[in-house]
Amino acid sequence: MINKVSLIFTVLSFIACSGLFSQIQKQVLIFGTTHRFDSSAANDFGNTISILKKFQPDIICTEFIDKNDTLSLKNYNEQRLVKSQKLKASLTGSRIDSMMQYRSMDIFTLDDQKKLDLGNLLFIEHDYINSFYLYYMINNTKNIYGETSGYDLCRSFLIDGEFQNIIFPLATGLGIKYLYSVDDQTNSNEFKTAYDSVFAELAAAGKLEEAMNIQFDMETQFKVHEKSGDLIKFLNSEEFRTRNESLFNLARNLDSKFAKEVIKYWDARNLNITKNIIDRIEAAVSQKTIVAIGSAHVSYIKSDLLKNSDYKVITFDEID
Repeated sequence: MINKVSLIFTVLSFIACSGLFSQIQKQVLIFGTTHRFDSSAANDFGNTISILKKFQPDIICTEFIDKNDTLSLKNYNEQRLVKSQKLKASLTGSRIDSMMQYRSMDIFTLDDQKKLDLGNLLFIEHDYINSFYLYYMINNTKNIYGETSGYDLCRSFLIDGEFQNIIFPLATGLGIKYLYSVDDQTNSNEFKTAYDSVFAELAAAGKLEEAMNIQFDMETQFKVHEKSGDLIKFLNSEEFRTRNESLFNLARNLDSKFAKEVIKYWDARNLNITKNIIDRIEAAVSQKTIVAIGSAHVSYIKSDLLKNSDYKVITFDEID
């Protein structure tokens, strides 16, 4: 009996040491994007979506503010908050109650009117990204303007940005019913004030020309790659990440008030986004997650996520 117990203990010890009992790492694919595309980038979208589909994510996290992040919503979505109140005021209690029934339904089975109703309900609740997702899915857009929905406050956002062109088509193609928001704009006003003031400090330190050259070079490369049809590849390249970091490194190396504030707020935002990503993954029990985020954030978020051994992190340029 003792020999059998010893044998079992030995086998279990071997398995544990070999890693067979170790936790399987959750996979996170970070996809860098931009918030405004020129029409010439359209040929790049289909190929990008095909590549992302192969990853087969359980959930998609986006650079948008969560409905429960009250302070960020107030700082960054004031117009939408006002429209939410107006839209809610225009609906009777019984009307809102009838809209609630669509929550439990598969959004892909809803007709356009029901999608509009559910989209409006989510807009009232400040779940803007999923409201916009439903507006995107509605075929007859002429019926969703004006006071009857929040569509007028998201039209340009939908048409020009990464959501209309990549994220929403990707999500619908994968049958994903809900999108997760991970952005943090708690200090957006303070960041803007500091950012606008840091250029004077760069000038005083004799670094303004260098900063402007980096910015001009990035904008030039952006336009070149947009026209050549490989902008998304460029935004997800090590070359872009290096150029982007060099701009922030200028501020990091300035011993001045506003430069320090810019870096403080920038680093805090990226840390909070990373925390939100982890929270969403754990809440959804996701094993495979795509994080679609502005390309300027990618290297910082990847670095922060890699500090957690539970996650295997890859960027878009590292996909096989």
